[in-house]
Amino acid sequence: MLCTLSRTGISSKHTYRSFSATVRTLEPKSLFTKHPDDVVLTLALRTPMCKAKKGGLKDTPSDVLLVGMLKAARERSGIDPALVEDIVVGTCHAPSPAYEARASAIAAGFPKHVPVQAINRLCSSGLMALRSISDSITKGDIDVGLAVGVESMTHNPRPTPKFNSEEIKANQAATDCAEAQKSGRFDEEIVPFKTILKGEDGSVKEVVIDKDDGIRHGSTIEGLAKARSAFPDWGQARSTGANSSQVTDGAAVALLMRRSTAEKLGLADKIIAKHVATSVVGVEPRHMGVGPA
Repeated sequence: MLCTLSRTGISSKHTYRSFSATVRTLEPKSLFTKHPDDVVLTLALRTPMCKAKKGGLKDTPSDVLLVGMLKAARERSGIDPALVEDIVVGTCHAPSPAYEARASAIAAGFPKHVPVQAINRLCSSGLMALRSISDSITKGDIDVGLAVGVESMTHNPRPTPKFNSEEIKANQAATDCAEAQKSGRFDEEIVPFKTILKGEDGSVKEVVIDKDDGIRHGSTIEGLAKARSAFPDWGQARSTGANSSQVTDGAAVALLMRRSTAEKLGLADKIIAKHVATSVVGVEPRHMGVGPA
């Protein structure tokens, strides 16, 4: 089961009340009962998530990320790409997202009759792409669709800072991610990405990026606490580069379809989750990293 909740990380009664109200409209048993009209995910892939401006994808523009991700989805989906009835791309700062998304889908080998659109809800853009496809399936507009999220913060930097967390939570998150990476938990979902890296001397070399490069191995609470405030003018602000999420270059894609369609196409054993509901709520703009979305 998959329930998406935008604006996580902020304690908001309005957020949870809205989400709870959405889920309560469903019969409890229906959350775990398989139904032919369920919206299910049969594929979920992503690139490695890399540090903007200095990570493995710093020289890879967003359209190249999109083409690579969409091509991987087409090749691994197990279905005829002509069956995809809509592609929704969530992205935040790309200068011409609709044109870029459409051109990337065609370059990745999807038929020209497959429509593409781009949507933006800042940091929640990828989740909104998933909700858009799910809603279209639920309403009967389509049976199969692709939800995509992409961002190249190196090439399209954000206009406002994005920070919100504390040292103890950040340290636990870093520890969990490091352990998951070492044990290979991310390997199945990551598509090794062939790209180029430019050196400071102007040299160019081909590389294959297959791991997230922003995970802090060996992180400690004491070490995180030594980092300087990202907003010193805010007085007691605790947001630092060490306890905040990085700005990232990367992309992800999910294939959604009606459960009956998945079974008809022989993909019943590929079902990862079912999407039940999504709720979106605004929060105080002062909550950096959450309010802007």
